[in-house]
Parts: sequence; C-alpha cells; structure tokens
Amino acid sequence: MLGYKHMRIYFLLCRSSRWRIWTMIVMVFSAILLFKSFPHLPGNMVKGVESGNDKRELNNITRTNKTISTKAPKIICEIPSVSDLNSTYEANVNSITFDILEPALFGESYQEVLSLLKRTGGLLVERLKSQARTDEKNYTIEKEYFDGDIVKIGNYDYLPGGRWRPSDCNPKWKVAIVVPFRDRNVHLAILLHNLIPFLQNQKLEFGFFVGEQYNSLLFNRGLMKNVGYRGATRFGDWNCVIFHDIDLVPMKGGNYYGCDNFPRHLAAYTEQFKYRLPYETIFGGVVGLTAEQVRLSNGYSNAYWGWGGEDDELFVRLKRRGINITRETEHGYYRSLQHKKKLKKQLCPEVNCLYNNFQLRADWEGINNMTYSIKSLELFPLYTKISVDVQKEVWNSNMKPCESFSNHEGHQHDK
Repeated sequence: MLGYKHMRIYFLLCRSSRWRIWTMIVMVFSAILLFKSFPHLPGNMVKGVESGNDKRELNNITRTNKTISTKAPKIICEIPSVSDLNSTYEANVNSITFDILEPALFGESYQEVLSLLKRTGGLLVERLKSQARTDEKNYTIEKEYFDGDIVKIGNYDYLPGGRWRPSDCNPKWKVAIVVPFRDRNVHLAILLHNLIPFLQNQKLEFGFFVGEQYNSLLFNRGLMKNVGYRGATRFGDWNCVIFHDIDLVPMKGGNYYGCDNFPRHLAAYTEQFKYRLPYETIFGGVVGLTAEQVRLSNGYSNAYWGWGGEDDELFVRLKRRGINITRETEHGYYRSLQHKKKLKKQLCPEVNCLYNNFQLRADWEGINNMTYSIKSLELFPLYTKISVDVQKEVWNSNMKPCESFSNHEGHQHDK
C-alpha cells in the first residue's frame, strides 16, 4: 500500500490540471497495453494484427473456423431395402457402344468429364514405368491420387477412370470391380451400362478396373484378374473386390455387392447353365472377396493358360485357409451375353494336373508373384484399363508334377 506521505504528494500533484491530463493519458495507454496482452479476446480476432506472420496465422484460424462451422459431417449411407433395390433396377442386355453410353450417363457434365480425363490421364501415365514387377516400390501411384479432381453427377462424385462415390453420405463399403478382358468391347459397354446404376442404387463407392492381356497367347484369366486387382490397389483402399466375368449381367438389384458375408459366390444361377448350379463347388462368374481374403488366399493362380480351372482353384485356396464360402441363392441370377463357344484348343490342357497339385504352388504363385510388361495404363470415362504383355515362366522344382505345362507355346488364341 501507498504510505501517507506518498498519497499526500500524489494528491498535491493532481491538483494541477496539467498533471491530471498527463495522469489520464498514462492510465489510458496502460489499459491499451494490458488489452493487447490478451490475443484471445474477441476484439483482437476481429481487427487482426498487421504484422505478416501474425496476420497469416489469424487468416488460417479464420478459415479453419469457417470450415468447421459450415461443413457438417456426412452420415453413413442407408442401404435401401431389397424390395426397393429390385424394383429400381432392370437388366438390359441390348447392344450399346461407348459412344452412346457415355454421353447418356454423364449428360450435361460429359465435356467436363472429358476435360478432366485429358488433364489427369497424362499426369498419371508420366508416373508409370513401362516395365515393372508388381512388388517393386517404384511402381506405385499414391492412393486417392485424383481426389481433388471430381465432377458432381446427381448424388455421386465422379473421379477419373470410372470411380464413383456418394456425395451426400459415407458409403458402408468401397468396392473394386475387376474384369478380365480381351477383345470384348461390346460386352464391356453392356456390362457397365447395367452395373453403374446397379451399384449407385446400393449406395456403394466403386471403381472399374480392366485387366487386358495384350498378346495372342492362350487367355490367362486368373493372371488378368490379379493384374486388375493390383491395378485397383494403386487407386484406393478398397474393402471389397468383385471379380466379374464380362459376359454376366445381374438380373436382381437386391444382389448386394457390399462385403457382407464374403467370400460370396454372387453368380449362383446363370442363363448359360439354365439357372442351375452345374456343380456344388463352383466359384466362378462373379465372386466377391474382402481385400484381406484376397491377400490370405494369394488371389488367383497365374498358371492356367487357356479357359477353365482358375476359379475352382481359388475355391480350394480359400478353403485351405479355413475361409468358408457363401452363395447368393435368392438374388444371384444373371443373364449371359452371347459369345462364341470355346474351342478345344482354347481350353487349358493342364487343368486337372494344376488343380490336383495346387498346394505345391498356393503360397508362392498368385498375386505375390506376377511378372509382366505394362503396355499401357489408360483412364477411360467409365473404367481404368491396364494392358499387359505376359509370357509363360520357367517353373521351379515344385512344379514337377505339371512340368509339361511349360512347353505348350504352340497353342495360340484365335482372335
């Protein structure tokens, strides 16, 4: 406390009007300094600070607050009832070309989509090596590489290369559709014409990845499925993987493509087999696995050159890991698109030997051991295509039971 003498002096000084003025100035200035020492007060936030660093920091805070206050969190997408899904989807197997399909699907946004593809597709190609093993670190595209480049179409966001995600809710599952391919553009257009609205009705995030065998050797479907799967992993973290034959179109919208009850044989009853199971252990046509199940099973075998066998081996690879398979018996009906019947020389000649000895190869031969040359990676409006050149490999000692397999290059695929 001030002593009596100090108070007396202060009182005498204040009797002078000049001293009273100076005292008031000092008090006001002290109050201003005290106010400035609390930057969290509203007055300072509104007026800002003129120094460069502080001003940038203040602007960042303001933008952050604006984002928080205006962007509401998305809810989880509600899956429609089975009856609603069935009533809002109808299979259409009429022939259609991409020239007609793309403008019809994108509507007024078609030119914007083409412009986006032109801009981002070139950037992606520049990042790829022309030849690589899939396990090499330099063969990597950042996941969600194009997330900043989207076109809003209806209640979906479109991303380059045939990727779609709901814009008004968070999907329960992210689904990669993998299609093995060679010389079937008409069938691919029909399939996508059906699957895009089919999957949008189910409120899934999804993308289409086509694995194309570039050469004229016997078609290796298992390897092309593995190639398509590996390509899909470069574009995002997919919960579910659907391996989809190009000539099968789902008939019922309630045939759910999310990960529930996977692994699942979705194409239980196809037109090709008169809507009956041809045999009890069939696991082909359209099958769904989680990403973890693909890893545990090591995917498809790469050894089946020619048609047949790779689907059956995937079944036993999963069973070997103690993974039980379910079947879509209520809604798993599919139309079969017409194509030429396979010739005997187009079938895999070693199918029985390979299948009976699958355990000798399952751990080291599959998605963890593929060699191929990338001919092209292209982003089309409705899908991403990975075209590869593949050759038969020299088998190790584990392949002795089927060693004749490495010497049948004379069988060629007739285009």
